[in-house]
This record gives sequence, structure tokens and C-alpha cells, in this order.
Amino acid sequence: MENINKINVKDDYNREYFIKLSKSIVYTAIGIIIFFIPIKLNGQVLNLIYHISYKLQSNMKHFIEVCIVFYLIIGMFKEILKCNLKNKNILIISRIVALIFLVNIFFGSKNGLLGNDNVYLLIEEVVLNTIIVFTIGVLFMPFLEYGLLELTSVYLNKYTKLLFRIDGISFLNILVYIFTNPFCGMFMTNKLYREGKLKEYEACNIILNFSILSYPIVIYICGYLNINLAYAITVSTTVLILINIVLSRIYPISKKKKSYYLKSNKKNSYPKKDKLKKIIKYYLSNSDSKGLFKAIIDNLEESISISINLIPNIVIFLYIGQIILNSEIIIEIIKILINPVLDILQVKNINELVGFIIDVFYNTIIGINNVDKSISIQTKILICIIGILSCTSISTNIIYIANNKMALKINIKEFIISYLLRINLIIIIYIFIAYLYSGYLI
Repeated sequence: MENINKINVKDDYNREYFIKLSKSIVYTAIGIIIFFIPIKLNGQVLNLIYHISYKLQSNMKHFIEVCIVFYLIIGMFKEILKCNLKNKNILIISRIVALIFLVNIFFGSKNGLLGNDNVYLLIEEVVLNTIIVFTIGVLFMPFLEYGLLELTSVYLNKYTKLLFRIDGISFLNILVYIFTNPFCGMFMTNKLYREGKLKEYEACNIILNFSILSYPIVIYICGYLNINLAYAITVSTTVLILINIVLSRIYPISKKKKSYYLKSNKKNSYPKKDKLKKIIKYYLSNSDSKGLFKAIIDNLEESISISINLIPNIVIFLYIGQIILNSEIIIEIIKILINPVLDILQVKNINELVGFIIDVFYNTIIGINNVDKSISIQTKILICIIGILSCTSISTNIIYIANNKMALKINIKEFIISYLLRINLIIIIYIFIAYLYSGYLI
């Protein structure tokens, strides 16, 4: 009788193991297809998240605009009800101003308030595209949490630690930045940090140094500047690896804590032998009991909560940002910081390059659209690489980090210093590569 009970227990365990494993394989396959497999639809080769986003914008644009305004109103009332909130009046005023701007952009005449049609178009595009792609990406993100994180981690941790001082689990996170948008990537980075899977310095490293442009925007930049896509990706990847080997070891990353936000009993596992078998066993024995549907609903609730704070930040930051960055004082300061490197390396079209460096800190698309196409091909390539690898922008990670839902904190000084160091390193390394390749400086 005792033997029969043991057999039944073993059968139940094997059955549960098989169900968990099957679920993990199916959900992981769905996640890979949704996030990382480009599919050609309507003449565009994009992943399913972007196809769904464009379909929604095409068929439900006005409904989405109403929802966004509704989010803003909810956020405004939430701020009013928080009696103990610091700077409460400033926050409420900023919400009201953002609401007026957005209502005018979505439903009004689109003139008079901002004084610049480009700002109107930029705010509308960033709000619609970003929020839709962000919400869809976050909604499907649980499909990536059924063993794929652990699988990529165990095979890549050795190399990511050696090169960039980040956990191998970060690799999948970086792919999310590339195939969706920076907001989806930062949502995942913050979640991994909050759950005790990344240390503070690792999470900051990813946001400051690996939040590169998404693939659809890279395609647009290469098309606009008439640069071969494969060449741009190859050179950008080489430069990315070289500059991040340096940037991962200096300020501001070097000053970040080497501790976890949350101490977890579930430590990352890195077996040296039988990696696949052991990591599957580790995942199945440590997997969360929370179901897929519950995880999707939780992510949806969090994305809405973040969007309520994110939307007014986008409006206010982009409006104020274009005023500040158009200031002659800012332009002169950037020239002082960048020109010595440009002069030493004999870079052509310095004024155009400095103008782009300022614009791309505001928004990459604005920066690219302001580029004079008559400049030399070498400068175009350099501009393309800077656009792809800049990793810091008012319209992306600076806005997102300003959101009070973030467990991870990076201040504006760290963003600016990281950006300037990055730009200088990109220029130096690219010029060096071009010199070796062609035998002459640009």
C-alpha cells in the first residue's frame, strides 16, 4: 500500500512537471513571436506589437485620445486628493496645463498655445505612439517570464559580467528596448530591479547605456540619411560594445549601489554543466504560482497608473525642453564641451553635428529631421550612430525616470554627464574606426 502511494505521488509530480514545462515552452514561444519576430504586413516589416499599435491608431484614434484625456483627468483628481503631497499645487497646475495642451492638440485648432507646429506634432506623436506601444508591450510582457529570462541569463552571464558588469538576465531586457520602445524596456528594467533580480548599478547601467533606439526608428533614420541599414547596425553594434566597456566602469555607474532593492531568496542560478537541463529544473522549482491572466491584469493596471503620470510629463517636458534647448546659451555651452574633441579629430560639418547633438537630447526624430542632407557622408554616418546610441533623451528615459512609480532613481546631473561622456566616446571611437578603414580622418 505504501509503495502504491509513493507511485501515485511520483505520478502526480511528473504530471505537474510536464504541465509546467509545456506551459513554459508554449508561453515562451508566444512571447518570442510577439516581441522579436518581424512580420511583413501592409508593406512594413515589424513585430506584432507595432502592427497592433498602428492598427489601433488607424481604427480607434479618437477613442484612444479620449482615453488619454480621461487618464489625465483621473491623475489630476488623484493629486488633489493627496493632501500630504509635497509641491502639490505645482503638480496640479502642471496637470491642468498638460490637459489644456492635449485637448487643444487632439480636438482643437492646434495653434496659439505652444507657438510651434512642430511641438504640437511631436507631442501628439510621442503621446499616441509611446503610450499605445508601451501599453501593448507591457500587456504581453508576462509571456517573457516563463523561463526565457533564466535561459538567456545562464548562457550569457559570463560574457555580460566580463564586458559590461551586468547580469546575463539583462540581455533579454536590452532586446525589449530594441524591438519595442524605451518605455517598455525601462518598465522591465524597473521590474527586475524591484523584484531583486538586478542590483542598482546594473539597472542604472542598462537605462543609461543600453536604452538604444528601437529597430523601427533605426530603419527610419537609415532611410532618411540614405545609409545602408546592415552597415549602420554593424558599426553601431561595434561602437556600442566598445563605449559601454568604458562607461560601465566610470561615473555615474561606479557610484551606484552594488545592492538589491529587495532581498530575495530566489537567487539567480548559473550551472556550469548541463545548463539547459539544470536551468529548466531551477525555473520550474522556483516559478511563481501567479497565473498568466493575473500577471497580464497586474501589468495592465501598472501601465495605466504609470501612463497617468507619464502623459503630463511628456507634454510639459517636451514644451519646456524645446524652449531651453533653443537657447543660445545652451548651444554655446555644448560647443565648448564638444568642440575640442571635434577640432582635434578634424571632423567636418561641426555646426551641423553640434546642432544635432543638442536636438537629439530633446528628441531623436526632431534631430534627424533637422539634418541637412547635403553634409558629407562620413558626418551622416556619425550622426546616424549618435542617433542610434545616444541612450538619453528628454522624450524617453528622462521623462520616464521622473515618474514617481519608479523604484530606481537617476538624477538629471547623471543623465547629462552620461550623455556628454557617451557622445565624446562615440565620436572618438567612430573616427578611429573610420581612420583605420579608409586611411584618412573625416
